[in-house]
Amino acid sequence: MSHYVLILAVVAVFLLILRLKARSKLSRRREPAVYSRRIDGAQVNAFLHPQISENCLLDHGLQFGKGFRRKEGPPLPHDGSCRCRIQPFSFTSTEVFNGALRSHAPLESSIGGLDQRDGQRLLDALKQIIGQPPPAQADDYVARVMAFLNNLDAPVKAAVEAFLRERHAYLRGAGGAQASRIAGSAAKPPAGPASDESEVVKS
Repeated sequence: MSHYVLILAVVAVFLLILRLKARSKLSRRREPAVYSRRIDGAQVNAFLHPQISENCLLDHGLQFGKGFRRKEGPPLPHDGSCRCRIQPFSFTSTEVFNGALRSHAPLESSIGGLDQRDGQRLLDALKQIIGQPPPAQADDYVARVMAFLNNLDAPVKAAVEAFLRERHAYLRGAGGAQASRIAGSAAKPPAGPASDESEVVKS
């Protein structure tokens, strides 16, 4: 009987040793916590309306701050019609890797029913024609911009065309002098949100 007790004791000790070894290996395999630094900055957010200046168009989405190569933003307001605002943000490096900087560009608009995607497309189209004098006829101006905007839903298309007619009247009037002044600097690349981590200062 004592032999059986001794054998059971030896087996129990052996199993205990195996369990402790397995636990020790598992502990060593655990990955150390990943350090994730924060990216702090701010962004220029424009408000899209018929009298928006070309400087506002160019600076929408511009990101700057301590974690970026550009440390300071543009002086606001750009002019009397400027409705841009500065939006601070703070992301972890993981969030930046997953595209947080690219998606952090909300665009507000005076056009009812215009979603973010179509609003950004309209803003990009207006950037494309910076430096081009507005044609005499509103229809020609609308056609020039709408050439960049395909597949708009009918109600949105009508609202955008009405917006462009109002903008054409502005550019042909009081806004024409402003457009002429900016035309000389239209060759500078539009400022936009950081498309990847290349705009972020790496430490």
